[in-house]
Amino acid sequence: MNRFLCKLCKHSFSVNHKRKLPPLWIAHIDGLPFRKIANQYDLSPIQIYRQVEKEMNLLPPNEWITGRFCERFSGILNIDGKFIKVRGYEKKIAFIYALDYLSHDIVAGILAVGESYEAFLKLFSILKEVSYTPKVVISDETPALPLALERVFPRCFQQLCHTHYLENIRVLLKIRTEEKYRSFFNELSKIFAPNLSLEHRLFVLSSLEEKYAHDFLVNHIVEDILDKYHLLFQFEKISDCPNSNNIIEAFNSHLQGRLKTIKGFESFKGAERWLNAWMIRRRTKPFTDCEGRFKILNGKCSLEETIYEKLKFEDVYEKITEHKKKISKNKHPK
Repeated sequence: MNRFLCKLCKHSFSVNHKRKLPPLWIAHIDGLPFRKIANQYDLSPIQIYRQVEKEMNLLPPNEWITGRFCERFSGILNIDGKFIKVRGYEKKIAFIYALDYLSHDIVAGILAVGESYEAFLKLFSILKEVSYTPKVVISDETPALPLALERVFPRCFQQLCHTHYLENIRVLLKIRTEEKYRSFFNELSKIFAPNLSLEHRLFVLSSLEEKYAHDFLVNHIVEDILDKYHLLFQFEKISDCPNSNNIIEAFNSHLQGRLKTIKGFESFKGAERWLNAWMIRRRTKPFTDCEGRFKILNGKCSLEETIYEKLKFEDVYEKITEHKKKISKNKHPK
């Protein structure tokens, strides 16, 4: 066993060339700092960094896993994104990803400069290539999304996220800082409760319109709800469809926690590589805190829920590893 001196931290360390290390990218994605991983295996932080980078480079694209091994999807698709800090871009850029609702499996994701028509067109095109056909897409009110959805999946429905829609109204009416519209907002919120009839909702909206007849903002909000009624209450016509993006928001919270420690990426390619590893890790890590109807997922990986019935999760994981070995001798597959 040889001893070395790290030029960065000036500490000496040993390298056992006969020792086989476990996949270090997993510990990194799970949040363990490079220094702690280095201490665990008697290596330097820079060695760990290079090894993790090498391992992430050899991971297959997340959508390759979807197209190669998965078919048991619900077709109920949550779409959302996070804005990522990447060097070379004045503003944060968008990581947009799609999660199958019932399985919680991340089907695909892309990194784009913004939430543009081209970005959503690319995401939906990837979904089509991997044979994922959505029945309904649950999303925020993003103008470019429905245009791209219509282009690639013209028969797919859209459901607007109630959480985000109501939050936009709160901001518009300044509910948190001013009392003027709080009573109106409390009455309005009741129409978003599930299982109400169309007649009941229209009656409440009509009553509010009369009560606030001379208020431009109230009338604007009521008219907007009426215009988008089919988008706001599509979930009532589709079995198991949620009325919000709360599931994917939970994934966003985990991602935000990791991004906070990373503090940005050095390049677009580096961000893509890390986000691809994050998606694969989320798909292969067992759930521990699912609640309500999704308690049955605890102890399972989302990928287990979507792979072909005849396949075993262990076999799929092995094939992913074999794919890594294969491409290590060639260039990354297209």
